[in-house]
Amino acid sequence: MATNVKRKKKAEVMSDDGSMTLTGHLKELRNRLIICAAVFVVGVIGFLAISDKLIDLLTAMAMNANYTFVFLAPQEKLMQYFRVSLIAAVIVTIPVALYQVYAFAKPGLKRSESFFFRLVLLFGLALFCVGVLFAYKVTLPFMLNFLVTLEGTDYITASISIESYINLCLTMFIIFGCVFEMPLVTIILAKMGIANPEIMKKGRGVAIVLIFLIAAPNTEDNVHLDVLSKLSVLLMNEEFTESLRNAKTVEEFMNIINDADEKEAGIDERLAGADEESTAEETTGKVKILAVTSCPTGIAHTYMAAEGIEKAAKAKECAVKVETRGSGGAKNVLTAKEIEEADGIIVAADAQVPLDRFDGKKVIICQVSDGISKADELVDRVINGDVPVYHAANGAEVKESNSGKSSGIGHRIYTQLMNGVSHMLPFVVGGGILIALAFLIDGLCVDMNALSAADRGNFGTITPVAAQLKTIGNLAFGLMLPVLAGYIGEAIGDRPALAVGFVGGLMAANGKSGFLGALVAGFVSGYLILLLRKLCDKLPEALEKIAPVLIYPVFGILGIGLLMNFAVEPIMGAINTALNNGLTGMGGSSKIVLGLILGGMMAIDMGGPFNKAAYVFGTAAIAAGNYDIMAAVMIGGMTPPCAIALATLLFKNKFTKSEREAGPTNFVMGLAFITEGAIPYAAADPLHVLPSCIVGSAVAGALSMAFGCTLMAPHGGIFVFPVVGNALMYLVALVVGTVISAVLLGVLKKKVA
Repeated sequence: MATNVKRKKKAEVMSDDGSMTLTGHLKELRNRLIICAAVFVVGVIGFLAISDKLIDLLTAMAMNANYTFVFLAPQEKLMQYFRVSLIAAVIVTIPVALYQVYAFAKPGLKRSESFFFRLVLLFGLALFCVGVLFAYKVTLPFMLNFLVTLEGTDYITASISIESYINLCLTMFIIFGCVFEMPLVTIILAKMGIANPEIMKKGRGVAIVLIFLIAAPNTEDNVHLDVLSKLSVLLMNEEFTESLRNAKTVEEFMNIINDADEKEAGIDERLAGADEESTAEETTGKVKILAVTSCPTGIAHTYMAAEGIEKAAKAKECAVKVETRGSGGAKNVLTAKEIEEADGIIVAADAQVPLDRFDGKKVIICQVSDGISKADELVDRVINGDVPVYHAANGAEVKESNSGKSSGIGHRIYTQLMNGVSHMLPFVVGGGILIALAFLIDGLCVDMNALSAADRGNFGTITPVAAQLKTIGNLAFGLMLPVLAGYIGEAIGDRPALAVGFVGGLMAANGKSGFLGALVAGFVSGYLILLLRKLCDKLPEALEKIAPVLIYPVFGILGIGLLMNFAVEPIMGAINTALNNGLTGMGGSSKIVLGLILGGMMAIDMGGPFNKAAYVFGTAAIAAGNYDIMAAVMIGGMTPPCAIALATLLFKNKFTKSEREAGPTNFVMGLAFITEGAIPYAAADPLHVLPSCIVGSAVAGALSMAFGCTLMAPHGGIFVFPVVGNALMYLVALVVGTVISAVLLGVLKKKVA
């Protein structure tokens, strides 16, 4: 009987061919996790017995620098003993856990891989310990001695909280421990093929061989912009640049430029091609490619990208037409017939362009720089049919069709951040408006003067309806940071990073780091999953299959938890606390300046990086309870479209017929907080429209701050005015900003011929 039971258990663990079954792997994993847990528990108990000695060891260097320690809460001193014991137990458990991981994976490793794993484990622990020792013996004593000398006056003594001091020690230990791991990290990256001498040398500097300075008078035709666009196109010609490099005299150099200038026709006219008949004849049987290029300024990059795509398409005998959206507006506009007949469309743009017209067509959406540097690749994708179909119903904003291939680091980070922000906004909008309505109901139904001080503290939950709304709103609001972190992580590490990001965001929401901590948690969770995915590539196939449901969640959540507790929370918590204290403690004049800056930023690029930076700052302020900042941000975004709409009515001779007809629609867009309605007008005349809008938006933001207006919802425009604090003066600020921008537009813009 006993023999049969043993055989049955062995069959559960081992298959017929001698390999371990899935059940066997899971049981072994359970046993190794039990070992780690046992070591941790024993470590906590053991270190609790000597926790006073550990604290003495940490505080000795501060005592030598004449610091004294205090505890600010009754339980603070006691909690430090438990905290130090837990941290020491974690440190002791980490080597054991790493060894258990190695032992778990060892059967699937080659002898050389097993040796390399042990070597990495040994040297990794050694380097981390050296880093911690360096921080303890060198960095911290020097820092403490230096900081104590900054006392300045005799009556100020160096007394610090024991909790903050231990946080400082732990932060320095982690930072220096990780820094000392860099040699090993470099070796591992080289082993994985991610880093090599060529990659590490890349970007160290580029030799500048051609420099042009343009001096031009301030004419009505803005001749310097035409010169710049033409020069940028000329420099795309390799024969031209090579001739310039080989020029021996100034006269020869100038003759080369003059000859090239005479040969080149206007860029837009040339891109349009000859007449329609010749174009139709020329394109018969060819792959038909359309393109749209645009950059925020609409000068050099717009035309360089157009030239690059045109050259690449013609080199592969494709029919091509490029629409340029430069400083003078849209040129060589694509027709409905051309769009219908196109085999593929390339949108190389860093500014907003109309995309609805491409609904159902194969569209590549990328950065304008890709049209310059990756034109051949983009054309090849169209020829090969490697292009996704664009659906306007999914939104008209510019999205990357091939993120990771076509975007730079900065643009990828921006896209990942916006993925989190876009998913977060419904929670902020819904929760914020419900909370604001709760305050509004209590304000209408309750006499504040008749309430006691204790009841005033419950404002927003006094009436039953308000209490219900505030409870629901708080729940929605509480999901803001977890959702932000989760979807930033998802943009980097796909679905496995969602859970990890949610946990990190929740820890940030419940800790001191808040919005900043959630941002860091989002990015860390994504790259943590990518790291785990790299590591799991080395595991046996059976383990690789269970990685998404077992390894990623367990080690991902464990990793983000440890990082949040010991790295992110101490550092970002201190920064967030300082930032919130600074915002809360701002006087009237400082807040007006802040409103001036944020309002102006909303109008600088109307949906670009400056606009988004101000908007994200506003949403972060909402999370921290500073509602006046979001009010300044939203009014700064509402002003430009409203101002343009008003200007088209007051100064009709400054706008074209089509601009005047479209002008009133900007009232609707502006009042709905859709700043992008002003983009076509800014693109057509950026030198006059943008300064006018920036000034008006800045004034509106400053007035909003001066009037003490508040807003708990990050969107909605006029539809959330009922829940705006001091709504009447908020409307006054909007009107003043709109009028100022409209008048400036009327003064600065030139009459339409």
